[in-house]
Amino acid sequence: MALLPCRECGHQVSTEAPICPQCGAKDPTGEDKVAQPPAKPKSGGCATVIMAIMLMAFFVAVVREKSSNTNNGSATNNQAEKTCKTEWRLCKDNGDLAGNWSGWSKVVILCKEAANDAASYKEPEWPWVSFQRYRKGYDYVKNGIALAIENDARFSNAFGTFTKVIVICSYDLKNDKVIDVRVTQK
Repeated sequence: MALLPCRECGHQVSTEAPICPQCGAKDPTGEDKVAQPPAKPKSGGCATVIMAIMLMAFFVAVVREKSSNTNNGSATNNQAEKTCKTEWRLCKDNGDLAGNWSGWSKVVILCKEAANDAASYKEPEWPWVSFQRYRKGYDYVKNGIALAIENDARFSNAFGTFTKVIVICSYDLKNDKVIDVRVTQK
């Protein structure tokens, strides 16, 4: 083993060293007799992946925009796009309406507000997710009146004590408004 100057930086390096400890040059003394493949250019790694993801997202957005713009607005195209998610009349039953129709969250919010207004004393206590119960069957879709039911709400009495109640909210789907809120003790 001998020490020779590095070809790149001149630092004294062992002839057996695969890289220079000073500058990182490969085969710093030129003593390696095995042919080395040419070094690959650095790719940029993470930046390349991020750029690829951004380009794909842009491409998807452009395709979606073109797709929505090419719709000629005919009744047949609009009818084909409607589902229970967008139109409550297309839901197959009450469970489908409560579980899939995008307007159910508005029903929940308006029913909760109406029940809060009906409270005589303190503001009611609600479970984390309210009005997720409904009556089985298909009458909501059939007659356009939905019943949002909450079994775990707590309303305050005149003494400030909260008791569990059942709240039943009747909601007119056709006119998009609360018809009635009934609060009964369990």
